[in-house]
Amino acid sequence: IVQNRVCKTITYIPNMREMRKLEESVVIAMKSVLSGIRSRLFSLRGTLSQGSLIASARISLGEQWDLIHEIDENSSRSLETMLWRYREPVTFNYFKRIFDARSDTQKQFPLLFSFLKEEKRLHVIKYTADILAWHSLLFEMFPPNSLSREEAINITNADAIIQKLPKERHTKAFKILYKYCDAFNECLPMIDQIFECEANPFISELNGVVDLSGAKNSSGNGVKMSEDCSINFSLPSMVRGSNDAMGICTIKLLELMQSAQAEVLQSLNRRGSAATTKILLKGAKGACPIIIERDNNNEDEDELSSSISDEIPSMSHLTPLKILKQQLIFYDRQKDLMPLLQIFAKQSLEYGEGIYLDFDFNKIEAALANTLFGGKMPVKIHIRHFQFYGDVKNAGYLASLHLSVPQRPLSHSILETIWTEIDTRDRLIQLMRYVEMCISFIGSITSSTQASIDGSVLLGSYIVNTLMINNDIWSKITTQAISQQVQLCHLQSFYMELEEKMNGSPLDNVEKAYREFMDEKTKRDVRNSIKHLDLTILLPVLRQFLVEQLTETKWEIDASLKEYLTFVSSGMDLDELIWYENYFPESLQL
Repeated sequence: IVQNRVCKTITYIPNMREMRKLEESVVIAMKSVLSGIRSRLFSLRGTLSQGSLIASARISLGEQWDLIHEIDENSSRSLETMLWRYREPVTFNYFKRIFDARSDTQKQFPLLFSFLKEEKRLHVIKYTADILAWHSLLFEMFPPNSLSREEAINITNADAIIQKLPKERHTKAFKILYKYCDAFNECLPMIDQIFECEANPFISELNGVVDLSGAKNSSGNGVKMSEDCSINFSLPSMVRGSNDAMGICTIKLLELMQSAQAEVLQSLNRRGSAATTKILLKGAKGACPIIIERDNNNEDEDELSSSISDEIPSMSHLTPLKILKQQLIFYDRQKDLMPLLQIFAKQSLEYGEGIYLDFDFNKIEAALANTLFGGKMPVKIHIRHFQFYGDVKNAGYLASLHLSVPQRPLSHSILETIWTEIDTRDRLIQLMRYVEMCISFIGSITSSTQASIDGSVLLGSYIVNTLMINNDIWSKITTQAISQQVQLCHLQSFYMELEEKMNGSPLDNVEKAYREFMDEKTKRDVRNSIKHLDLTILLPVLRQFLVEQLTETKWEIDASLKEYLTFVSSGMDLDELIWYENYFPESLQL
């Protein structure tokens, strides 16, 4: 075929300039032909080795074979022959092969070059909406602190829908669940490490398929995300001092998709800056994006990237789907790319030219810029963590609260007023949930930023303005005394009083063996030491120890209380505190 094209070109060569043009045309012809023919030869060889079907077809068709492939030498062709013609089909692999075969595409078509480099993972970004939609349903079905981690293990995704939603919403809810399952099963193998440096325990090491049983079954028959899986894998939760991998899964998935969009757009801008830098900026709805071209300048680049980062939109499970589609890259190869390849394919209608297929890369690049990437920019995903019942104490947030907000007790008169105003147990439970959520939030943000919070801020103001709890919801739960008197500096005291009001005194369930009276010497030791002890730290730890460890006789009654308290003070190293080491009475036993 190459020889044939060269022979058609060579007639008379008057000078060296024409010779160079001829050489360039030969090279282009060879690239155009070989890029398509080579793959077809390999596939033809594979087909022939599997039964010689092509050879059999050629023998059966006889002259028709040459007509179909337009390699016959007959000059007179019928109308039917000209109507039914062979054409190289437009496929993604062929398009990529042609693009890669061209030289200098990175400079000529920077956006298209970057797009093809990132194309394999572009479709992952759209799954953000599916995960957030399932989170939104879960948060609607399960209010904060409404169940413990142990209870959540025994509730499946299907159970949650059937038990918590009215029947008329089941169909839509299951559609959301199935989309979430598809996203989870496809994307989880992309996460190698799920907690710090620990390998992802839910994918097989051999070929990276999902197995939520932790057995790492590589056959594809392991446990995948489905309606029968526990909601523990779906409720986002990451508690300090814990590596509960189940609750971290969807957090990691959303982080993966957030970084994918940022890296793709950054890659497009970075690779587009050879002599100039092209940056797509948001335009009005329905308008083409504004493309800024400028010479490279580090100082200007920093200013522009800084101004863009200030405008990064935030999204959460509350963001409507319409807004998500405007902000996220929703890419589908069959819907977004293949129609463009069909429209901008260049293929001659001449007889015998059907195997030669090219594309208008300029127009494809411009179309992608205006449709797929138009108005897109990096996003910030606000991931709301589910608050399980008991996490406040298990994570040590209650004991360490004073490090973020100095604590002091609520007066008995204010507490008596509050108990008078709280008229139902359901209201008490709701109040407990939001107080616990508040403590967990303060503990999580201050442990990572080491910031201090003003303790004089009213609890109600903090819950509505910082935690963004709807004011109508909070007004149904709170009371006048809480709204006017309870501040963040009262959180620890208020939480313990609420817990005692709900569950009774922690001493009520302590085993009799651990409730002996102190002798006179021990009483004197306690009286002399108490002025040196920080009770805002010590009392929550002691309370937790009573409730969790001393409700049954499993420890020696003459064991050292000072030593045992250090074992339960999660998030707080008591033995490193000077006042604890020097002044806590050694004579106190369990």
